[in-house]
Amino acid sequence: MDDRQQLDELVAWLLSDENGYTAARVLPDGSVAAVIELLTTRAIVLGVTRFGWTTRFCFADRGLALQRFDELQSEDDEPEGCIARRGRVSPKLNPRAAWPFPPRAGADSEGGEHD
Repeated sequence: MDDRQQLDELVAWLLSDENGYTAARVLPDGSVAAVIELLTTRAIVLGVTRFGWTTRFCFADRGLALQRFDELQSEDDEPEGCIARRGRVSPKLNPRAAWPFPPRAGADSEGGEHD
């Protein structure tokens, strides 16, 4: 089985009734994105695997969420108009500003040690 077949099977699995995703597709970069309904919002999740996702964007406007989902091209896209995000820190943000505590002396921006 090739990679595309595995991705197509993942999309079909995500869309099965027991998984709760309302839309899913393989993006042009080869990653998988999906849409899931939450209690008060609709969310786009990126970097989806059978085990979870890397980033979630929540939208109060459910129609806008579907529009932004259709516009996605890669796992690194950041759909505009979301009211909350979870997961990976945006590379556009200063990693030190995203963490609630100042980095330890001698730590790099990823939190690792350096000489």
